[in-house]
Amino acid sequence: NNSSPRLFQDDSSVYVYSEKELDNLTIGITDMMGNVYHYEVTTVPACTYYAVPIASLPAGTYYLSIYQGSNYVIGMFTVN
Repeated sequence: NNSSPRLFQDDSSVYVYSEKELDNLTIGITDMMGNVYHYEVTTVPACTYYAVPIASLPAGTYYLSIYQGSNYVIGMFTVN
């Protein structure tokens, strides 16, 4: 469905995009070992690309998890 948040990545950030406002959204970045590199609770406005900075992360593969209540999206991305 179109209301699910979508994830995009460039060299400096991972972006959360949603067509509807997402309140009390928890965004976390962890590595494969479970170490937490980023954690925040925020609101993503409708039709906005919300940037989560990744430029300072060490090279490797990470999980980006997004939770809102019982709904969640987990994505994987790599930093070179």
